[in-house]
Amino acid sequence: MPFGSAAEQSIADRLLLDRVLQQRSAHWKPHDAAIDPERSGVIMTGPRAGTRVADLRGRGCVAPLLIDPAAYIRHKATAETPFIVPTDRLGGVEWEICAQRNAGADAAITPTGHIAADDTAALRAVVRKAVTLDRDGVIVALPIHTDWLRPASFDVLFEACRAIPHVKAVIPSGQFDPIALTSRIQNLRRLVGTLDDVAVIRTDLAAFDAVAHGAVFAAIGDSSFLRHAVPPDQRAWRSSLDDGTPDILVPLLMRYNSGLEVAERYAAVEPPRCACSTCLGRDLARFTTDSKDCKAEARAHNVAAVAPWHAELLAEPAGHSRRRWWRHHCALALARYDDVSRNINSLDGFRIPGALRVWATVPLDAGSSFGLG
Repeated sequence: MPFGSAAEQSIADRLLLDRVLQQRSAHWKPHDAAIDPERSGVIMTGPRAGTRVADLRGRGCVAPLLIDPAAYIRHKATAETPFIVPTDRLGGVEWEICAQRNAGADAAITPTGHIAADDTAALRAVVRKAVTLDRDGVIVALPIHTDWLRPASFDVLFEACRAIPHVKAVIPSGQFDPIALTSRIQNLRRLVGTLDDVAVIRTDLAAFDAVAHGAVFAAIGDSSFLRHAVPPDQRAWRSSLDDGTPDILVPLLMRYNSGLEVAERYAAVEPPRCACSTCLGRDLARFTTDSKDCKAEARAHNVAAVAPWHAELLAEPAGHSRRRWWRHHCALALARYDDVSRNINSLDGFRIPGALRVWATVPLDAGSSFGLG
């Protein structure tokens, strides 16, 4: 959908519309072999992101590149300070925007602090500051506690988003999967489906749900840390299965598991093989160490494994057809869980992600007040 000013339309329609970007940590040395310039791109995240983007541009990367300052990881937004900029930068948020563009980013993402649950004063301060910024090439980050997607809070969030004339990048935060509840998934769908200038970033396979339901673009984190943000006053809760091996996507089940858990689950039977451009038919039980090479290959697999899904989704006309394709894709994955449990001779098997169950079973447009195509 076209949106905003002519300048914004050129950025979105030419570069970002319908893309599922990779959200990467600036801690890792950048590589561009796995970046699809036609359908994807990169959001580089963290303090060194500008340097990494400049490096990618210098090496000839033509895919869209963005920088997420990720101020929300350590700082809360307040009524007095909605955007977090070091005090030695006299230009404030405008300086941050210029720095990102000068580094080679195609648009600048604001350094918004984390917007705590029901902190209406902070949310309104973000709106007041955002409307003073140039709309050309600026994306307003909205790192919100997932409670903003509750029915009791959603209308306030919706009106704030509607009041901001820029593209908005929603970053839901919370422990584990912050938007796994039905009401929160439906309200996020309502947000991206009713407003035509909302993206969802720093998430997991919810990126596809967002694009299927009308998000202008989305981004999947290439590590568990970048797939789920947590409020700055909390530490991420760890699963008891956290074993140091990289999380890998099991495509048939549409879920992420540690590499060691996958290997152990399939210890007595042949493990699944993956046909993605990284695995090339090799099995998924090989990601069993915490070495840099193993983690790098796991990240490459996670990116490559979803590329065909994105292509198939975009082959459908925007609107009902895309939502139908996505729901069917999720339903196929959900139906495989019983077969996999029998195959590995396990009573409990793999746990079905709460979000997958919702994506696969909630009727199209159920509980929504919008109609798209």
